[in-house]
Amino acid sequence: VFIVFLTVTLLVWRAYISSSHQLRVEVLTSRANSLTDLVERSAQEHVQAISRIGKRWTSQGKPSREHGEQDATTYLADYPWLQAIEWVDSTNRVQWIVPLQSNEQAIGLNLTFEGRRAKAMKLAQERNQAVLSRTVDLVQGGSGMLILVPL
Repeated sequence: VFIVFLTVTLLVWRAYISSSHQLRVEVLTSRANSLTDLVERSAQEHVQAISRIGKRWTSQGKPSREHGEQDATTYLADYPWLQAIEWVDSTNRVQWIVPLQSNEQAIGLNLTFEGRRAKAMKLAQERNQAVLSRTVDLVQGGSGMLILVPL
């Protein structure tokens, strides 16, 4: 009788542990999915915000460098998560960047010099819409993602 009771107890305990583990896995999976959705929505909002600069510059004509830099400075004040806004010419070279301080290494950089950048640039041009790149190593140091808006 004792052995049967011990066996039943162990089986019930094992079933409890298994269901408890499964419940934790399901809760963690749900939370991870919610976090993924939040990050994706946030990234899309940021892409749309930067796209508005491009749309304004396209509809009003290419701004003077001074006006473009002022516009970029205003956006950077509103979106502190942005490191910089760059103007890239038709040869894919960075012509100016705001703020210049700590970003000097990017001036003159050809954004197609590296595979992920080149792929994102090509995709933005082909789709004629803003594209968020995969993570890249920044020439300024560290890593980040690029929001590329074709004009």
